[in-house]
Amino acid sequence: VQGQVQIMKLADALTTSGYVLGNFARPGDQIQFKNVPASSGLRIRYSNGGNGQTRCGLYVGGKRVATVNFPLTVVSDGVDNYANGVRLTTAKGAKGDWNTFAFMEVVQPVGGQIAFRLDADDVKANGGSPCCYLDRIELEPASTAR
Repeated sequence: VQGQVQIMKLADALTTSGYVLGNFARPGDQIQFKNVPASSGLRIRYSNGGNGQTRCGLYVGGKRVATVNFPLTVVSDGVDNYANGVRLTTAKGAKGDWNTFAFMEVVQPVGGQIAFRLDADDVKANGGSPCCYLDRIELEPASTAR
């Protein structure tokens, strides 16, 4: 983790462990992983409660290989919006919801050193909104990426 990205506890959200990586908003902010086994892609659980889709770069071996776009995560009546039978939020409208999580898949070969990094163009495209909260990142085996 570099820049202002930090581990944040989200008490009211249905995260995997109660924590996310957040405050991912400034140029140079990045979440880096070393010694990643070769994989054909990633499955990411994230939250984007901003005003629109956001993005960051996916770097493999120090080179940007893809732009990862994070659609808004919006309030729904799905299981991801409830904890212990209680609705976490009732906000509705065009804006996203930071307590609601979604999965997305990135079909891109990865391995070795990978990073999710914000460049100046990403920050500009995000309109000043934080990129996302990252809850979980899974590797897709080379033979099963969808």
